[in-house]
Amino acid sequence: MTGTLAVLTAAALISGCDPVGATGGSDAGAVSTGPSTDPSRTAACTRFFGDADYHEAPAWRVLQGAAVITSTDDGPSDGSPATAVASGVETAFADAPEDTRGAAADVATWLRTAPAPGEHADLDTFAVTWQGLAESCTPDSTAATWAAGLGQQGAKPAALVCAETFTAPSTLSVFADREQVAPHLTAIAGASPQAVPTSAATEVAEASDLLTAQSVAVDDPAVAAALREVRTPFQDALQGDLDSPGLHDPLTELGAACTAAGYDVPDPLAGTDPDPSDGGTA
Repeated sequence: MTGTLAVLTAAALISGCDPVGATGGSDAGAVSTGPSTDPSRTAACTRFFGDADYHEAPAWRVLQGAAVITSTDDGPSDGSPATAVASGVETAFADAPEDTRGAAADVATWLRTAPAPGEHADLDTFAVTWQGLAESCTPDSTAATWAAGLGQQGAKPAALVCAETFTAPSTLSVFADREQVAPHLTAIAGASPQAVPTSAATEVAEASDLLTAQSVAVDDPAVAAALREVRTPFQDALQGDLDSPGLHDPLTELGAACTAAGYDVPDPLAGTDPDPSDGGTA
């Protein structure tokens, strides 16, 4: 992760947020205190960012499309899934005020035109356009407010935190790809007991920071406690203890806490590899 995306992610973690939908919060910096007076903006933004269910947010599909584009040197072309996603963004905000339509158009343009033929797509540029759309939707959408880095610490909805862990692509998180956060965590610390790879020091630190920020941001004490349990092997590894007990139980407990908080997680270990034989070695 380099350039603008790295800067945005680092700054967001310092303030308690990340560029995807934020993983923490700040007591200062909110630009307004209530929804806009334009119901068309409120409707478009809440529908797009998935408030307040977060299971089928159109925003997740856009993030996945951006991850796909940036994972290949073959850019989108007419009729490609990325072009369809771009059209979906424009349709979602067709009735919104002009400034919000313009921010959505910037995202759609990136999806259609990045990368140029023979070049690799620039996720940094996408991060900037995504930030602009999120800011335009603040504070009409809670998820957008957090994506813009303007959430109140300790007030992030548990459903949003759970969605960012188990459902949303990690495109603009520290992992920067289309997979969810949970499989990334088990890739490092295992679902079953394993040694944390010594080569994963950077990923261990980033995962620990991400989980810390989410636990501080979330408004549900049980979800916060479960996030801290998931974080334990990463903190231990940073202290030199590379023997991870695995994340099967902590992720299961987090899934149960999320379900109790209203965000159903039927399989917290979906997409993870329970076989420690494929994990790293010290």
